[in-house]
Amino acid sequence: MPKMNLPSLLILDRAYSHAAFLAFCLLFTFSVSSFSASNTKQKQATQTAVVKIIGSGTVLPFSKSVAEHFARRYNVPIPEIKVSGSGTGFKNFCKGIGPGFADVTNASRPMKLKEWNVCKKNGVTNISEINFGNDGLAMLTGKDNLSLKSLSLEQLYKAIAQYVEVNGQMVANPYIYWNEIDPSLPKKLITIYGPRKTAGTYGILVKLIIKKTCNEKVSYFTKLRQKVSQNDYKKELKKYCGKPRSDSGFQGVFLSKDNAEKYLKANPASYFFIGYNTLFQNRNIFRSVAIDGIEPRVYTISDGSYKLARPLFFYIKNDHREFSTNLNGYVKEFMSRHAMGTFGYLMGLGLGSLSNDDLKNAQYSVAIGRKIRRFDR
Repeated sequence: MPKMNLPSLLILDRAYSHAAFLAFCLLFTFSVSSFSASNTKQKQATQTAVVKIIGSGTVLPFSKSVAEHFARRYNVPIPEIKVSGSGTGFKNFCKGIGPGFADVTNASRPMKLKEWNVCKKNGVTNISEINFGNDGLAMLTGKDNLSLKSLSLEQLYKAIAQYVEVNGQMVANPYIYWNEIDPSLPKKLITIYGPRKTAGTYGILVKLIIKKTCNEKVSYFTKLRQKVSQNDYKKELKKYCGKPRSDSGFQGVFLSKDNAEKYLKANPASYFFIGYNTLFQNRNIFRSVAIDGIEPRVYTISDGSYKLARPLFFYIKNDHREFSTNLNGYVKEFMSRHAMGTFGYLMGLGLGSLSNDDLKNAQYSVAIGRKIRRFDR
């Protein structure tokens, strides 16, 4: 090997160092690029295009219509909707955060404190509660059944409650025929189909018919209120006014247009409780029983004159807006003028409208992801 002088060695050493530095730079650039690509792929893998919705069957016609309009208008996958009932919907909605969990749950009643506590336990607290409109609980029967055209709220209570007042005492419901409640009513067996316990409509039925009548019309509770503490009063109210009867007078079933048609056809003298939307879209099949002389109609539901009117809701899991890529678009479509305006397509399904102020408030809550605050202590 030929001898090399000092300058030559220095030049060679610098050449090796330069080559090593270039190699390091190339390796670093490749590593960063690989990490960046891997991170991007990981982020993309967690993103989902299909909005996942669960919950109320009552809200289904409205939610389904929004989903279809949204998918067509923006050429995106149609949201997936699973009907489970409001209670089961809240249970599943509150299980956790991530692509495997629902983005939205529909409800025909407000979320309860115990349901919020489950959500809170599982870290699901960034939730928006949206009252998007109103509905009415309608008592349907077949078009040809003209025997019962109107009931007072108190008569309806006596037909469906588990306990009623007889001679000043609360007893198991003894009424088998309608005319036993009031001689002016027909001598027909009381047969009513209504919501199962897991449905939000079940709680509304208990609240608007049974509990309301107990509080306002039943003398047993009027007198009890003056004698006992508020806590003891609530215990008695829950004991005697917390559920419908469980015999053939009231049978819990899955609420749907098909089931209403099936049960009413099998027993033409029976009645079926379901959301007003079913009556609105099927007047050729069903008619309604007036409550305190008022029929369920869009305007009587909207102005609250129909005694069985109730608000409808959907709940947004706001943390999912980061990776459920179409969630923002779906909820904004729900509250858009195309859907909720005076001539919006949801109004065409029989939805009872909100006041202008309430609608603006709901739209703002959707836009900013306003968190639910009514459970704050």
